[in-house]
Amino acid sequence: MGHKTSLTSIVLDGLMILPVTTLLQGLIPSINKIIFTAVFIIMLLDLLANKIRLKDMLAICALCGLYIWAIIKTNGMPYVFNDLFYFAFFCIYTLFIVYRQKAFYTYLEVKKKYVLCVISIWSIIVLISLFSSTSYIKGGYFVSFSGNVFRLATASVYILSMVLLLVNSNKKYILYTILPMYCIFSGGSRTYLALSMVLFMMILYMVCGNRKVFVMISIPMIALLLIFLLNSNIMQKILETVQVQKSSTNEEFLRNFTSSRSVFWEADIKAYQAGNIFEKLFGYGFNHVYDVNVAAVHAKIYAHNDFINIALNFGMAGVVLYLIIFKKMYDVCKKNSKIKGVLNWGIIFIWLFNAMFNMFYTYFCSVAAYPFLVIGVSEFIKSREMIKEKQNCKSAINILSEEIE
Repeated sequence: MGHKTSLTSIVLDGLMILPVTTLLQGLIPSINKIIFTAVFIIMLLDLLANKIRLKDMLAICALCGLYIWAIIKTNGMPYVFNDLFYFAFFCIYTLFIVYRQKAFYTYLEVKKKYVLCVISIWSIIVLISLFSSTSYIKGGYFVSFSGNVFRLATASVYILSMVLLLVNSNKKYILYTILPMYCIFSGGSRTYLALSMVLFMMILYMVCGNRKVFVMISIPMIALLLIFLLNSNIMQKILETVQVQKSSTNEEFLRNFTSSRSVFWEADIKAYQAGNIFEKLFGYGFNHVYDVNVAAVHAKIYAHNDFINIALNFGMAGVVLYLIIFKKMYDVCKKNSKIKGVLNWGIIFIWLFNAMFNMFYTYFCSVAAYPFLVIGVSEFIKSREMIKEKQNCKSAINILSEEIE
C-alpha cells in the first residue's frame, strides 16, 4: 500500500503543478511536455505491471487497436504531434485513478498544504505578470506568461477546481477565486467564461452551506460579476460575435456567433458520413479533421468538439470508448456519494459544455482537474450528510431524555 501511495503521490504531484507550469509555457515551451511524458510513462507502466480486470484490459486493447488504425490511416506524420497522446492520456489517467483510488483519496487528504502551496505560487506569478507588457496580446487580452489565452483559461479553471476541493475544510479559501476569475474576464475565451461562472457559483454554494443562504448571497454576487463582465475584455469579444450588419443572413449571424464552428462542424459531419463502414467505425486518422477544416474555413484547426474530433480520428468506436471511460472516471470520483440537483448538473455542464464547444480531452489541465472537481463536490455532500446525521442523533437523544424525565 505504501508503494502504491508513493507512486500515486509522484503522479499527482506532477499533475497538480500543471497550472503553474502552464503559466510558464510562454517562457519555457516544453515544460508541460516533460511533465506529461514522465507522468504518462509512470501511469502506463504501473497499469501494465498490475492485474487488470478483463473489461479494462479489453478497453486498453481497443485503445491500442484504434491507435494502430489511426496511424495507418494518417498520411505521413500527424500535423500536430500531441494528437498522438491526448486520447491515450485521457484513457490511461482514468484507469490509473480507478486502480489507485484509495491512494488517490489518501493523497488528497494529506496533501492539502501542497495544493494550497500550488494555488499560492500560481497567484503570485499571475500578480507579477500583471505588470509585464509581455503578458498582454493583441486586443488587450491578458495571458500572463503563458503566451496563449486558452492556456491561461485552462490553468485558471484548474485553480478554481483546487479551490473547490479546499473550501470544504476552510471557507476563507474562496478568496483564492479572485485571481483566476480575473484571468478569465481578462481573456478571450467565451467557453471558459461560462465554465468559470458555473464553477464559481458551485464554490459559493458550498461555502454558503444551504440553499437559502446561497440564494440571498448569489443575487448581489451575480450582479457584481455582471458589472465586472460588462467592463472586461471578454465582453468586447462577445459584442463582436453578435454584431452583424442588417443585411446579414441567419447563416452569417450563426457563423459569426459560433466563430465559424457552425461552418466547419457541418463540413466535419459530412466528411465523417462520406467514409466507408470501416472509416465510420474506426476513423480516418489524425490529419483528416485538419484537411477538412482547411477546405471549409481555410484554417488548420481541430473540430472544437470532442465527439466530432474523436469520430474523425478514431471513429464511432472511439466515441463509445470515450464515453465509457468518462463514466468510469465520474463514478469512481463520486465514491458512492449522492451528488444530485444543481451540483450534479454543474459537474456535467463543466465537462459537456467544454467538450461540445471547445474540447475537453485535448487539454491536459482540463482532464487532470476534472477528478478533483468531482471529488470536491462528493466530499461536500458527504460532510453535509454527516452533519445531518449528527443533528438527527442529537434530536433523538434529546427526545429520549425528555421521555425518561
